[in-house]
Amino acid sequence: MSKVYKVNDFEEALELANKFKASGKYNLFRGQAQNWDVTPSSARIKESDYKIAFEKIERLYYFFETSENLTKYHSDIDWFFAVAQHYGLPTNYIDFTTSCEVAGFFATNSKSNKVGKESVIICLNESDFNDFIKFIEVLYHEKDVIPPYISRVDVDNLWRLQSQRGVFLFTPYLNIEAHYRFDRIIFPYEKPYDGIKEDEIYPINKSELEIHLDYYFNNEERIVRQNRLQKFVKEMKIPIVRLPELDDLIIMKESSHESWSSSETLKWKHSLSESWESLGIKQNISLKLPKGSVNYQVYLEETISVLKKIFVAKNIRKSSQLCFRIQLNGKQRFAKKVIERIENGCTLIWNG
Repeated sequence: MSKVYKVNDFEEALELANKFKASGKYNLFRGQAQNWDVTPSSARIKESDYKIAFEKIERLYYFFETSENLTKYHSDIDWFFAVAQHYGLPTNYIDFTTSCEVAGFFATNSKSNKVGKESVIICLNESDFNDFIKFIEVLYHEKDVIPPYISRVDVDNLWRLQSQRGVFLFTPYLNIEAHYRFDRIIFPYEKPYDGIKEDEIYPINKSELEIHLDYYFNNEERIVRQNRLQKFVKEMKIPIVRLPELDDLIIMKESSHESWSSSETLKWKHSLSESWESLGIKQNISLKLPKGSVNYQVYLEETISVLKKIFVAKNIRKSSQLCFRIQLNGKQRFAKKVIERIENGCTLIWNG
């Protein structure tokens, strides 16, 4: 029988969760916008969408398998599904966290939150759960099923997982609570918790892995849109004109240029491993458009000069986490989109 703790508001819920954590009563938490059963994402898709979901998983596996720097991500099942889970693919993994504040963020920052409706922080004692599974483990082996387990995997360069202090619960069942009921702290939803910002949950800075995955999932979105277009064309009976296939002539040299064998370029063939914590505290870099600028060259030279002074003064390292803020002569409200493009461009350049 699960324990339910009802409190008056979110602040009481967070205080109670931290109290439980400090006492050792619970060490894993999960935030939910409403008081639903705890289920994996694979339980929330329609049966008709299973084939599509499976194909997406297959394509991601093939992407890792055929990318020289990313092969390690498909060799460990927990690594692979940790990535899939964090990028929205349906899996049998359930997100938990060691941070009460992160759980509080997910409990109160969702489109499913409704004022006055009950939100919840799920509480789990890892040792108690492991003891329970060990006690009934023989039942899983008799059915040739992998028993549920908690995965404390630290995936190289998966900064989303690291910033969220993520832990996974694997379950072979769509409804794990039919076998093990979780304890809950329930509170009425009023407003989003702002003790953690969204860019701390979903880091603006991207690791090498996440940059690769952004390109990959952009292509996945293109596939989805193409399928929608083809379905629309078919339903509307729009005539299709196809261009004849052409034989592509690719000219390749017999050997690579000698520069690709240098000690510097060889480093590009091996993926880096940087942890989220190694970036340190996020630092804001403010850049002002020089008032006397009359052309791009003047702006460029003065900006580089300002950056050099800032980097020396703040002792900024290459691994630092930077957030750029641009001021266009104090007229930000008139050039919001331009500012966003410059800020995003600076971040992309800094991340390599």
